[in-house]
Amino acid sequence: MTPLAVKNPTPVEQGYADAFATLEGADQARLDAWANFAAVGLPNRRVEEWKYSDLRSALKDPDAPLSLNAIGFSPAPSDRVLLEGAPALPMPALAASMAGAADVYRLDGDAEPVWIEVNVPEGAAHHRVVDVEIAPGATAMVQETYRVEDGAFLNLAIRYHLGEGATLQRIVRQEDGGEGVAVVTANVTLNTGAKLNQTTLAFGARLARLETHLDHAGENSDAQMDGAYLLTGRRHADITTLVSHCEPDCATRQTVKGVVAQRGNGVFQGRYLVQRAAQGTDARMHHDAILLDDGAQANAKPELLIYADDVQCAHGNTVGALDEDALFYMRSRGLPEAAARALLIEAFVAAAFGNVQNDTAREQMLEAARGWLADPDTGPEAAA
Repeated sequence: MTPLAVKNPTPVEQGYADAFATLEGADQARLDAWANFAAVGLPNRRVEEWKYSDLRSALKDPDAPLSLNAIGFSPAPSDRVLLEGAPALPMPALAASMAGAADVYRLDGDAEPVWIEVNVPEGAAHHRVVDVEIAPGATAMVQETYRVEDGAFLNLAIRYHLGEGATLQRIVRQEDGGEGVAVVTANVTLNTGAKLNQTTLAFGARLARLETHLDHAGENSDAQMDGAYLLTGRRHADITTLVSHCEPDCATRQTVKGVVAQRGNGVFQGRYLVQRAAQGTDARMHHDAILLDDGAQANAKPELLIYADDVQCAHGNTVGALDEDALFYMRSRGLPEAAARALLIEAFVAAAFGNVQNDTAREQMLEAARGWLADPDTGPEAAA
């Protein structure tokens, strides 16, 4: 078997090409997935959707192993099946070509919560495909946690399919990855009357990207997609969402909050595509970031592409420092500066967690944010 070659490959890309060439008996879907990846290779700044997150430059270790069983499921998946069809996007395509099969959850009724936890140790690589099928009328909650240590690489593709009237609470947490790289790409399909409530929390890594593609494939579907990133040092976190409104009377709301200290780099990209048939669409997004140091960065790119007439769509973006008037007011009431900063930042970030319906999950996200704020190397004291 001779796989298609990546044009002008980096050592990492060549390593994956060599590894794929050693596979025997790959089915057509796996071959097609590799072809889709090889056609473009690892995304870089020349790719518009990745211009703020140069993955090709971030992956420098050509000796990372092909795959590692570093994933925990609770409960266990319903099945593991060969892939049907090949993903078009390069990173899900790479995950599919390396993994060869998908772990499948089939959830119905009032399903018990699902935990997906991935820990990739130092110098290792892990590629995985997970499918979650939620039956019509079912209610489900899935919590995902991702950790990569120094020099590690995680590339995971997760696909959610919500049947008619189904409801999903999706909670995603990306732990501080140091010098690791983590890419998680989600594809979510909402059928008629389905509802998605998604909340993400990212602490960054050498490069971390949480990407969500959402399709409103049925009328009257609804999505709430919130998130936050808390970054310090040279951590980089990218929250990217691409939403396609294909059917009438669907709604999307999105609020993303970012706090960046020292030389961290935060990225938010949001694109809403409202197709001609999607009359009655109500779609809004907002991103706000606070920069705690002169070297901190936040890049935002909100977009609306509207081809329908009867719609309500809006986007907003702000990037700035803490409100000095509010800080002065709190200090004048006797609060130390670090404590005043922490309270202001906590209130700012907490707005991203307000729609988490599970009380325990919401408190865990708030506690994680408080822990970041309390750390003298990351929190307000470091920027005071």
